[in-house]
Amino acid sequence: MHLKTARGYINIIEGPDAFEDLEILACKDVPVQIAGAWAARYSLVIWTTEGDGEFSETNVLNPMYYPGPVDRSTGTVKLFMVTMGEGYSGGCDPEISVVTVNFSDLQADVTASTEICEGTPVALDGNATGGFGTLRHWWSGDDKAMALLDNPAIMKPVFNAGGDAPPGKYTYTYLVEDEQGCVAAGE
Repeated sequence: MHLKTARGYINIIEGPDAFEDLEILACKDVPVQIAGAWAARYSLVIWTTEGDGEFSETNVLNPMYYPGPVDRSTGTVKLFMVTMGEGYSGGCDPEISVVTVNFSDLQADVTASTEICEGTPVALDGNATGGFGTLRHWWSGDDKAMALLDNPAIMKPVFNAGGDAPPGKYTYTYLVEDEQGCVAAGE
């Protein structure tokens, strides 16, 4: 008697691996590059959101995320990357990673315009709220107007400190930038 045999094998593979949770600080009115996401031993990644924004692509490691109106108004959104393993479908548990995006709510405004008598100095009143970290302040205007500010790189510079501004209308824009590069303006 001659026996025919067949051999099979079992290949044990490691499950997928992916980044631990990430936090991204972003400007609320620009797309968010998902940087720092990585995966190993995977066959597929799938991005989803609990927000109302959209991804540039849902099956790549580092897509762009375009925040929606609700994302921007709430100031934060959670994004999820599901990493599927290389084994047969359902053979390895997926790895789920979370990216929390916090949006800068940087705002700038200027106290109402005023009229002053010739020769009178006045402090401009820029105000900034929100944003991440230390804020950088600056004022802009035409050359004639800028020459009359004592320091255009502070929140509350003095206009006409020397009292030598000729009569006329001077227009300034107050700008502020946070550590993430988000910029807001007030006039």
